[in-house]
Amino acid sequence: MEGVSWRRETTLVLLMGVLAPLLLPPGVSATFSLPSPWGWACVNETCVKQENSGMRTLPGLNTCKLTCGPFGSLWPRPTGVTRIGNETMNFLLEKISLEGIRAPSEVVRNFVTQAFGIFKNNLAKELPGGDHRPEAMGPHHKEVLNREVRLDITVSGAATRLTLETPEAYTLDITPRGTIIYVTILASNYFGARHALETLSQLIAFDDHEGLLQIVSSVALTDTPAFKYRGILLDTSRNFFSVKSIERTLDAMAANKLNTFHWHITDSHSFPMFLQSLPKMAYYGAYSSRQVYLPTDIMHLVEYGRVRGIRVLPEFDAPAHVGSGWEWGEADGLGKLAVCLNKESWQSYCLKPPCGQLNVVNDNMYTVLGQIYREMVSLFGPLDLFHFGGDEVNLNCWNTTEEIVSYMEEQGRGRDANAYYKLWSDFQASAYGHLTTANKGRQIPGILWTSHLTEEGRADQYLDKDHYIIQIKTKGKDKLIGELLQKRFRVIFSNSDHWYLDSGFTANTSYKGWQTVYDNSPHAIATDLTGSPQADLILGERAVYVSEQDDEMSLDSKVGLCPSVATRSRSCRWLWTNLSYNQEPRRLRFIHQRQRMVTRGDLPTASSPSGATKTRDSAIFRSSFTVLNDTKRQPFEGFNLKSSFITSSVSDFQRLLRSLQIVHMSIKPERIEVNPSMKQGRNLEEDTEGDEEERVRAGTMEAEETKERDCLESKQENVREGASEEEARYVTAYDIQSLTVSSTPMCRSMADTYSSVNEVTLTFTNFYIRVAKPGINLPDLVLLDVPSTSETTFRKMLNLWNLELLEALDPESWQSYCLKPPCGQLNVVNDNMYTVLGQIYREMVSLFGPLDLFHFGGDEVNLNCWNTTEEIVSYMEEQGRGRDANAYYKLWSDFQASAYGHLTTANKGRQIPGILWTSHLTEEGRADQYLDKDHYIIQIKTKGKDKLIGELLQKRFRVIFSNSDHWYLDSGFTANTTYKGWQTVYDNSPHAIATDLTGSPQADLILGGEAAMWSEQVDEMSLDSKLWPRGAALAERLWTNPSHNWEPAETRFIHQRQRMVTRGIQADRIQPQWCHQNEGLCYI
Repeated sequence: MEGVSWRRETTLVLLMGVLAPLLLPPGVSATFSLPSPWGWACVNETCVKQENSGMRTLPGLNTCKLTCGPFGSLWPRPTGVTRIGNETMNFLLEKISLEGIRAPSEVVRNFVTQAFGIFKNNLAKELPGGDHRPEAMGPHHKEVLNREVRLDITVSGAATRLTLETPEAYTLDITPRGTIIYVTILASNYFGARHALETLSQLIAFDDHEGLLQIVSSVALTDTPAFKYRGILLDTSRNFFSVKSIERTLDAMAANKLNTFHWHITDSHSFPMFLQSLPKMAYYGAYSSRQVYLPTDIMHLVEYGRVRGIRVLPEFDAPAHVGSGWEWGEADGLGKLAVCLNKESWQSYCLKPPCGQLNVVNDNMYTVLGQIYREMVSLFGPLDLFHFGGDEVNLNCWNTTEEIVSYMEEQGRGRDANAYYKLWSDFQASAYGHLTTANKGRQIPGILWTSHLTEEGRADQYLDKDHYIIQIKTKGKDKLIGELLQKRFRVIFSNSDHWYLDSGFTANTSYKGWQTVYDNSPHAIATDLTGSPQADLILGERAVYVSEQDDEMSLDSKVGLCPSVATRSRSCRWLWTNLSYNQEPRRLRFIHQRQRMVTRGDLPTASSPSGATKTRDSAIFRSSFTVLNDTKRQPFEGFNLKSSFITSSVSDFQRLLRSLQIVHMSIKPERIEVNPSMKQGRNLEEDTEGDEEERVRAGTMEAEETKERDCLESKQENVREGASEEEARYVTAYDIQSLTVSSTPMCRSMADTYSSVNEVTLTFTNFYIRVAKPGINLPDLVLLDVPSTSETTFRKMLNLWNLELLEALDPESWQSYCLKPPCGQLNVVNDNMYTVLGQIYREMVSLFGPLDLFHFGGDEVNLNCWNTTEEIVSYMEEQGRGRDANAYYKLWSDFQASAYGHLTTANKGRQIPGILWTSHLTEEGRADQYLDKDHYIIQIKTKGKDKLIGELLQKRFRVIFSNSDHWYLDSGFTANTTYKGWQTVYDNSPHAIATDLTGSPQADLILGGEAAMWSEQVDEMSLDSKLWPRGAALAERLWTNPSHNWEPAETRFIHQRQRMVTRGIQADRIQPQWCHQNEGLCYI
């Protein structure tokens, strides 16, 4: 590490920090920075935060990540030999140069020069030039000022346009010689050279400690993608996206070496593409004159993508998915070009409104279609692929259209389904011919979605495998995939159970986290279905982003453009590298890639708290499960599990599991009860889009709680020796030696949302399970032994139970000391802590005052933390206070009383209400024992049906509602959480909840409510789109307190969202723009 010594830099910055406030005029705040006491060391391939000592200076986090692990922070991981050295060298941005380009043509040279300009611009974005900070801290040593980075690029091929046969391989070598760092790139064509520059940019990072760029000083790697097709689909018909937002999408794709932007540019909702030969298409079909893609826009984006190594692939979806823009035919004497336009009731004529299909028996329609193809070839060409769409054709639409019915009868073709499939295939053959004519006779592969034409036994009957590539949108286990591969169709995977990135924001759909996207392996799916990976037929994958509830306000944060977020970071994992393992080992590189994309101007959702990038690996929250084998334990038999044990009450099952921590026992439900509103006979292995957790909650449990408690207490035989039952509950995990579940009676009834599910008998492998308990914050941990052979089934059951698998526990693991890392609690027996706390309160009163309220937080206290802290344990023993849970609750309440006193002192003796979250101190029978209702307001974060709410109100505590089942707006972006749509937010009535629980609306005690946006997976990049417009639904609930549900408010709510966007708030779209212009016909 080179640069200014720490001593000199520290002295300068500290001195300025002291003097700056004195030099500024009154009213102007001082801005100064302090050097961080922290550095990062690479330990076991993880950058670990450590304190800098006088003996050493550790690098910054970004520098550590460059060389930590065999692949540093490279994304996607190179596929060939990769050697990354352990050392970095610093340099100034202006000292990096492109010294030599060897290329077969001037065109290629120009492309390489442009790519180098983009590369250097991305490096410039690494520098902290904003926020009034200098680009470099300086001054710098002479060797830093003299150091140069020189690039030499050799390109052997002349290709500057992608095809399915274009190689994208490259080699990259970095070697230092004296003050010069030589970078050598060898590429088979321009695209390989561009990818090499992207990789090089990921071997360079800005170091905050030194104020300089750092480059890995020794690198040798070879790289080539595993798949030739690596794409993202963006739908710009349901909602319009500006050219600038599409440019950002292309930039993000380039950062992740994705090579195909699939532009779903038109649909039945709108026709935003202006065609010079057919201006009426956009005139009738665009949402407005400002929401049109002009020919210059399209050609600009095609070229913008090409320079970044991306083909822009147009889709003209037909014969279904047409409507807006086709209305003018009859007036111009061409007859009906499209039929079933906006027909009602739409359910009979299309999958979703607005309806519309081409009139495939009108010759004039084919003339217009040919004109469209000619212009598209001109705008997007030269083309190597074209997407015909071709899905979701509704046969009833054609079969109820008089003109088409007459044609079928006159031709003697019949009117059954097969007759219409043949009509459809005739249209497709004609469309392919018109495209070939428009493409000057050159045949190119056409892409079609899976549809009725590709169903079992039909694909080779109706489609030519040499003409068409099939894009898979069914689920990954669909046998159709195997049939298509065995019939030698080439395929592209977009299986909806993993790669539909717009899912999770509407009912009956599941959010696809980056882990779900990452673990989707086309080759593994093919092997399962056909016994072979079918590598020659699987061209790649494409993530799909249908814009029914999204526009450019949330595009960056939702689209899975490889690692940039839980969303704009979701889609590139398999396509370049095709790894043989799941996402677990890749989490750190993924999070760093997301941060890199933010630096470049993308706005991806946070995939973990920012602190998780600065602490060790354990701080990264998992939304997937980790299976752990414990070789020290002997496997044993006896876990007989029926799916009938899937309880419809999460809290009831959690209570049973908590008992299992203390005893070894069998649990057998009394009887099975199926909720009549649920689907019957669903197999546990079946993958559904619905919200399983909500279905599970829908059931009822009839056994009384006292009966359960009495029954379980009678079985508590193996409590840890020398510990009380209460104390044992908070110590480490207990082993469950056997657990048998059947339908015979024992302790309590179990309701089940499933029936007709096969019994599963399991042998054992070890799993740790965390129990997510409503109202219980101490870590209850259970060790279950379950077989890896039934892992899928077991994970699904855990999802339903709201349980989470954790890595193996040890006495130092965070699970023993807090709900989520990093852990930490105040030392409540240290008088100096109270002195510091008082100082904090004084400054806060000064900064925020005068105050009328103050929030103390006060939740998720871990008693085990205090009970394993020597100083606190000694205090408890010396004071004779005991060490059971009640003793620690009293200690906790003493702290709270002292904190209230210190706040009052800081507030010059004026008492104000303090707010506390629901916690152990507010649980049944405790609130009035430990808290003064005149001093505290309780903020509800439990679920709305929690009986605790009624108890607090009946004890005359004032409350603020933030019940997590309705008003936790960060939910839905991780496993086992449910997205709260605006309807859910709107319908949450505190007065109705109070009435249900107490018989009275308790209007004098319910002060209002508050939506919660916890930032584990949210930062400013996605704040607007995740908070708004759902926050507006909360606003009307708390201002108006309507007696009706959300439906009468929908039209006004949509307009309010539009008003907020006009004012610059990037509020999430909740419906296609077509709905905004066609009130009363929306379907979402």
